[in-house]
Amino acid sequence: GPPSTIDQVVEVHDHDLVNSVYVSFKGLKRISPHSLIGECRSLAHVRTFGDLRMALEDADTRLKELQLFKSLHAEISVEPAGVVDIAFIAEERSRECTVSGNVDKMGEMSCDLRVAQPGLFGGPLCAMGSIGSTASQAREFVFRLSTPRFLGRRLIWSLDFARNSSDETQASSYSEGVTHAIMKFSDPSGSQSIFLEAALRDLYPAAAGHRLPSVEVQSARLRSLKMSIAYSFSRRWRDAQDSSAVSGLGTGPSSQVVSNVEVACVPGDVRFIRGDMQVGATRSLPYGLLWHVLGAGGVLLPLDGQPTCLQDRFFLGGSSGSTTMFKGFKHRGVGPMGTCQPRNAKKSGGHLYDALGGDAMLNAFTAVSAPLWLPDGIPVVDARLFAFGALGSLVLAPFSRGGGILDSLRRGARASVGVGVGIPLSGMGAL
Repeated sequence: GPPSTIDQVVEVHDHDLVNSVYVSFKGLKRISPHSLIGECRSLAHVRTFGDLRMALEDADTRLKELQLFKSLHAEISVEPAGVVDIAFIAEERSRECTVSGNVDKMGEMSCDLRVAQPGLFGGPLCAMGSIGSTASQAREFVFRLSTPRFLGRRLIWSLDFARNSSDETQASSYSEGVTHAIMKFSDPSGSQSIFLEAALRDLYPAAAGHRLPSVEVQSARLRSLKMSIAYSFSRRWRDAQDSSAVSGLGTGPSSQVVSNVEVACVPGDVRFIRGDMQVGATRSLPYGLLWHVLGAGGVLLPLDGQPTCLQDRFFLGGSSGSTTMFKGFKHRGVGPMGTCQPRNAKKSGGHLYDALGGDAMLNAFTAVSAPLWLPDGIPVVDARLFAFGALGSLVLAPFSRGGGILDSLRRGARASVGVGVGIPLSGMGAL
């Protein structure tokens, strides 16, 4: 191990014995050392300086998992009798306030204000509040408590109380509001999560606009109470050759798998099983080309014999999103439609249909992109020209039709091809 000095230089080797280890923390203001000492438990069992090296690495990893510090390092002092004094020098994170912008699935700009207070009650508990709004008056209010140590275990826990509203009048002649509480448990890597949700959901048929809501929207359940448990799995693989590739089609890992299963049951008044899976990959080709491929599928199975709620269905259409993306079609432009009547017979401009979503969905997308040359002086980095092809299907109540679900998806299939330009926007996705 590395030597340290007190009054003299002491040379140690991995096989040298350790008699005692003392741990202290310096620089703490709000954080209690009692909430940190448990993360250093591996240091209590070292017998040699070789053990000390590995235990110190473990303690450093566990302390940084708490996300309480801007910086953290250790000063080590060694006495000739094998007594080791370890002092962790910490700089605590303070209250954070951030304002950010993004582009939502409808292509609208959104603005978010977020305030976070780490180290609540002197421990690893964090409180966060956020407010978000879009140009279409969709709003979201969230208050969250979270910790990477649930009951002292390496388990990420969070509890959200939220109220959000979204406006889907453009495509579906309704807006919706949801008041819910969500408890989430995740493993340290975040690849597996369990959700417990209680949600009171309201649906408001449009009272203005050029068309009246369709019969299907007007007859939908306007208020529902959902109590559900869900499981999510995600895994990403990053390739060293592709990890630095950036394009307007997206960035990140070379391959990914995401799957979700949700079961809604009593005491809520909606009962269903909903599952979906998404598989994607990005690969390098010669001459700086990138190949992108994405596949997604999902099924919503009602258990109460009633039509599914609009809020629970799958939708397809639009230039962004994960499972919902279907380039070449407008937002929610694929799938079953309900016929609408004009609100004013003398002014019948605009489309007269509502997107109703579906209970079964398949979606496949592939694209090849190339770096886009731009003249000097244009401040655009990593813009790419791409050609794409998409094939997807969205059907409603597929189990009630003859021929089965696959035959229903086949009859409802849609396809698109095209070209475009992708421009990454720093901190705001891609344009």
